[in-house]
Amino acid sequence: MFATSRNQLQRCYFNWNPICSIFYLTLSQTHASTSITAKRHSNSACSSNSATALFGFLGKEPRNAIFCRHSWVALYSSRTYRGPISRSLRRRISKRAKVAATPVLDETLFQRVISQIPPRFTHEELHNVIALQDDPLVCLELFNWASQQHRFRHNVLTYHITIKKLGAAKMYKEMDDVVNQVLAVPSVASAALYNTMIYYFTEARKLIRAVNIYNQMRSSRKLDCSPSIRTYNILFAALLTRGKNSYVNHMYMETVRCLFKQMVDDGVEPDIFCLNSMIKGYVLSLHVNDALRIFHQMDGLYLPTQLIFV
Repeated sequence: MFATSRNQLQRCYFNWNPICSIFYLTLSQTHASTSITAKRHSNSACSSNSATALFGFLGKEPRNAIFCRHSWVALYSSRTYRGPISRSLRRRISKRAKVAATPVLDETLFQRVISQIPPRFTHEELHNVIALQDDPLVCLELFNWASQQHRFRHNVLTYHITIKKLGAAKMYKEMDDVVNQVLAVPSVASAALYNTMIYYFTEARKLIRAVNIYNQMRSSRKLDCSPSIRTYNILFAALLTRGKNSYVNHMYMETVRCLFKQMVDDGVEPDIFCLNSMIKGYVLSLHVNDALRIFHQMDGLYLPTQLIFV
């Protein structure tokens, strides 16, 4: 009995000895081919290659070979995570991208422009200097610098040109700060300045902000700050480009209809662009009969343009 057990142990030893030699040979070769800087990757590769050689010598693959092949790599691999990005990570990435894309003020250009401004400059001179600048950050810095000068107060000219520069550069946050300064002093505003603010807020997709400025125009006691036909055309164009389907267009068309009624009640006569917008809005919201009614009312008053037939 003991002799039989001894023979079985020797047979197992001789069968296992080449397996071990192949296993350690593959392990040493894999370690020799890898670098020191990628130690974790080499460990995972060694385990995978060693397992492949071991099971290949046996002539069969164990039942959990797939688990072994993938689990060893997953435990010791340091590759980047390729799963779905969480919301917090997306916010951090977006915040870092915004910070990296933030423009930087050109101090040399700013100091050069200031040196060209006379000591006692007027509003017209500051307006002309800001209008000549292509860098919106320099324009904003000039505006803030002038605000700190002794006995200088901004008027409609300097406010208007600064808002136009910031709005054209899509610096809507900085533009909003300047707009708040204008709204805090209603006496310096004008209809053209209000229209510019409404236009750039509609470009920024801030319709509520634009409508609030429109309401402030209507409540203003200054006669030159009342809404004009250009004010309504800006609002009509912004509202009629928001809809993605007939139902959404119908909802916005109700707002356009209310604005049109307020315009007529305030004594503002509609022009061809206003009527074109009304016809377009009725067609998009599937009110074809109302669109035809306005079209026939234009006969004898306005000549239909190409936009109506399109």
